[in-house]
Amino acid sequence: RGGAEGTPLEQLPVSQMVRPLVKKLDELRLRLLPAAHAAAVEQLARSLALRMEEGIFTKRFNELGAIQLQAEVRLISDSLSAATDESVRHCFARLTQVAFLLTAASVGEAIALMAEAVAAADGEEGGGKQRQRLTAAEACRVVSLRVEFAGHDFSAMFE
Repeated sequence: RGGAEGTPLEQLPVSQMVRPLVKKLDELRLRLLPAAHAAAVEQLARSLALRMEEGIFTKRFNELGAIQLQAEVRLISDSLSAATDESVRHCFARLTQVAFLLTAASVGEAIALMAEAVAAADGEEGGGKQRQRLTAAEACRVVSLRVEFAGHDFSAMFE
């Protein structure tokens, strides 16, 4: 396939935002020590992930929207990780989990994915860091954003 926009991820609307951002980060790399550049990219990744997560909770998603969100989160995470010598994928852990939960094909699958997510979160140690996994309440809130699951009480499974 020819052209600069050959892969499906590069054709997403968000890629038009990411390309200039990565270009600026590459320019910044030339002006900063490697550790300072990595710290700047990580702070940007954390801030971006948090803002995106906040925005997601103001929206509703159908299955196709959830699939697009998952692809966009992956594109942003991969692009920012590639812009530095240090991976920043950990900054997108919660956002990746949100996108993954939203892609559930059915209520049954959503319940199974939530149970796995909550089990993983229960095994996580706090250590003063921002929580990297969703709580049970957050997972319920996420799947309730799917228009196809309207009216289903997901919180009952955790009572």
